[in-house]
Amino acid sequence: MRSFHLALCLAGVLTACNTLGGTILTDVASVAKATHDGKTNDIPFSVEVSCIQTRSGTNGFSIVAFDATDALIVYRRFPYTEEQRRLDRQIRPGDRLRVQGRVITSEESGLRLGYYYQVEILAHGQPPDPFVPTGDELSSGKADFRRVRVHGKVIDEFIDEADPRYVHLFIMHDGEPLLLNHETEPPLYAKDRKLIGAYITAVGICEPSPIVSRRFIGRTISCRSDGDISISMPNDFDLFSAPDINALYGLQPDQIAHAGWHRASGRVLAIWNGRSFMIKTDPHHLSQIELADGTPPSHGEFVEVAGIPSTDLFKVNLSRAVWRPASVSSAPVSDPVICTTIRAIQTDRAGQLRFNDSFNGNTVRLKGRVCDYQKSDDATDRILHLEDEGFFATVNAGAVKSPLDMPPPNSIIEATGVCVMEADDWRPNIVFPKIRQFRIVLRTADDLRVLANPPWWTRQRLLMVIGVLLLGIGGIAIWNISLRVVSERRGRFLFAERAARFGAMQRTAERTRIAIELHDSISQSMSGAAMELETAKRGFRTAPDASCRHLDAAMCALASCHAELRRCLWDLRSDALEEPTMDGAIRKTLLPLVKSSRLDLRFNVPRKRLSDDTAYAVIRIIRELVVNAINHGKADIVKIAGSMDGDTLLFSVRDNGSGFDPESRPGVLEGHFGLQGLQDRISKLGGTLQIDSRPGAGCRVAVSIRAKLRAEESSS
Repeated sequence: MRSFHLALCLAGVLTACNTLGGTILTDVASVAKATHDGKTNDIPFSVEVSCIQTRSGTNGFSIVAFDATDALIVYRRFPYTEEQRRLDRQIRPGDRLRVQGRVITSEESGLRLGYYYQVEILAHGQPPDPFVPTGDELSSGKADFRRVRVHGKVIDEFIDEADPRYVHLFIMHDGEPLLLNHETEPPLYAKDRKLIGAYITAVGICEPSPIVSRRFIGRTISCRSDGDISISMPNDFDLFSAPDINALYGLQPDQIAHAGWHRASGRVLAIWNGRSFMIKTDPHHLSQIELADGTPPSHGEFVEVAGIPSTDLFKVNLSRAVWRPASVSSAPVSDPVICTTIRAIQTDRAGQLRFNDSFNGNTVRLKGRVCDYQKSDDATDRILHLEDEGFFATVNAGAVKSPLDMPPPNSIIEATGVCVMEADDWRPNIVFPKIRQFRIVLRTADDLRVLANPPWWTRQRLLMVIGVLLLGIGGIAIWNISLRVVSERRGRFLFAERAARFGAMQRTAERTRIAIELHDSISQSMSGAAMELETAKRGFRTAPDASCRHLDAAMCALASCHAELRRCLWDLRSDALEEPTMDGAIRKTLLPLVKSSRLDLRFNVPRKRLSDDTAYAVIRIIRELVVNAINHGKADIVKIAGSMDGDTLLFSVRDNGSGFDPESRPGVLEGHFGLQGLQDRISKLGGTLQIDSRPGAGCRVAVSIRAKLRAEESSS
């Protein structure tokens, strides 16, 4: 029963493992394959391995181990406990271990790595003996993560500027180039490169791609202590005893790249960028030199140079070089000067674009316009960019020591110097390296001559003037906008003030007009009614019949007052004066009054020609005449006509009513104030009133007044 429960528990554990992380990897080859397979992440593993080497540093702890299938490195994942740290420190090379962990993607490097979270020491043992791999085993990867012993000649040595903890030695082991890195403090190797040419025997781990910032440097042999390296320096070794560079002519580019240190001697033709110069080794060969460090030689000096060879397919160059003065002495050499143009250097005779490499290494003289002036990348040279006929050239003016002696932009200069064609070095994947550019390197400050100073009116000054003008225009625009805002605000204020004043004037004029109307019509009628009532009162007892007549006259006057008051109230509410024509204003006023009577209206006077007072007076007169014709004359047809004769307004009202005798018409004493009021109104307007009527023949009233025109009509 107990065995049954144990089996159930084991099955549950295996099921949980398969559910959480899939199949558990149990050999190193599977774990190594999983680190290169990007399809699945977070894969568990549990392997039994033999420890080759342990590493402890600021980046954590790692174990290099192997089994019968393969070898690899696994890393302790941060953070881990002090107990785990103590256990890791107990592990020694040769120990038999059980390591459990997972293959996951590193957050720091982005690589898929094996991280262990549990390790158990199964047994102690002896570290494995290193083996000596062949060049084929190194290049094929059979030595990856193995403890190997390599031996070779040091081609170069340098400290990694990206990670100064590492000192690298470039060696050749069995014809295979290798980087040997050593991480110790202080560094085992000095910066003076004294180990070049020495023979190194080193024991370390062969890493196919170290987890450092330089991920693609190839296989490296990582040594952990000074005891892993032994150095054998030839007693008579000298960098300048390396083979002569002339021995490389005739070799293939790949053979030149792996030839190791060589030397050359010759005269310095040009120096640029603080560490590059060109020498002529013989009348037919040039070599471009790049120093590892230090100060370059002087122009025209004879030097010996030692460095690592490469080729751009035009010449053999030396990089990471050192130099010393040559033991030969000779009189200064004067190179012939070739007068040419930028176009001739960059085109052939047919005008096709190409770099004419026949100028390489020759002293040329050309002219051009200075486009701009800047410092070189290492700030040791001053660089001019010239333009001529749409073609451009770079001039290295390091020989000009003072910036005050540099020509300003847009000046025309003549430059004499050595033409240098710069091309990429050959690499296996670049069959024909490209010429990047050509430059003219000045030899002395006298090689630069200004032919014409730049015109005062330059592009920069033009842009400056345009900028100032744009700023001025912008300022004026802002000022105008500000003035417009202020004027609009002031205008709105003045308009509101004028509107208020005009409204007050209109109200005053309206009150005056109403007062005049009340005085001319209602006031007179009321006065007449009061007189009639007073007369009727005095004769009420002595002459009752006469008193009744006076009472009738008073009642008639009061009725007239009532009608006039209603018309005044209607005028206050009417907007007839807003009509564009007098015809429309009169019709709008009379329509509520004519009822069933026919109204024929032809008043050919534009409303805008008359002032408001004149238009109002005309409407009142015509309305009074029409009301009299309908109410008193019983007319059913009323005809109205009007026109302008200069500044005189002529209009008439004709009806077909009962008519009357103008000479015997009832007047104020009889309580009729209508015609008398019209006569008074027309007289105040400076006009005349003519009445043509007789009993039974209707009535025609003609009015002529001197009209008050609007202000714009008067001025015109």
